[in-house]
Amino acid sequence: MVALCLFTTLSGTLDKLDIYQPLVLDLKVLQQYHDGLAVTGFLFGLDTFLGNQVRGKILSGDRVSSLSTTLSRVHRVSMEVIFPLVYPLVLRILL
Repeated sequence: MVALCLFTTLSGTLDKLDIYQPLVLDLKVLQQYHDGLAVTGFLFGLDTFLGNQVRGKILSGDRVSSLSTTLSRVHRVSMEVIFPLVYPLVLRILL
């Protein structure tokens, strides 16, 4: 849930920053710049535990994914990492 709030806030901020981007005539290069800026800001805005789990995996690729793809990957990893930690606690409470 924290990742979703960060995603929403960052998306609005990036929309405002669009006017300050460098003048590039190649739209593909401009999109890569925008994606890199958005994904980096999103990943470094995550809390330390979750950020450490996902940063290396996402930033190690040759190409930076879009922000929405990165959010999906962060959500998937957070479920894989956090759910096993929380599940025993939930069981104790319910049983």
